[in-house]
Amino acid sequence: MAFRPNSLIRSLVQHVLTICLLVIPSFLFASSVPPDTSPLIDWDAIKFHLIVFKDGRVELTDRADELRPRVHRKVLQQSQINRLIAEFEKYEFFSLKDRYTVAKVESKSGKQGSLRIDTVQGTVLKFSDGNRKKTVSHTVGAPPELVALEKSIRAIVGVDEWMGRALAK
Repeated sequence: MAFRPNSLIRSLVQHVLTICLLVIPSFLFASSVPPDTSPLIDWDAIKFHLIVFKDGRVELTDRADELRPRVHRKVLQQSQINRLIAEFEKYEFFSLKDRYTVAKVESKSGKQGSLRIDTVQGTVLKFSDGNRKKTVSHTVGAPPELVALEKSIRAIVGVDEWMGRALAK
């Protein structure tokens, strides 16, 4: 068998081209931007802290026992994420005030008034739909649509299952 340099070169070129076709496109088309793992919902309440990420991951820190907070994790289905987004739209979250700190009170004599409460720890609810971000905080005096939205979030995510029946009311 005679040595043929042309066939050796041809074989080498074929291998180099094969490697180039397999490796180079992955560098050309690979995204250097990681997937969006920013929070869709970040809800810091007195007894828990809930984060729902845009990819469906959920982390809930149960602070009912201050000495031993528990962390719960799960992944939501896309239909649940869509329902959460729809609830924020339904209750017009972006049109709510940024802060609610006034409670209607009635004295023993029947006179009505209002009380401003700024020093009590309350609830902070953050939502980002990708284009807009909003934070709403309240201690007391939250409007009914905000209370209903929070109840919907708890139901869709299953907060009450993790926290026990105490929050279900």
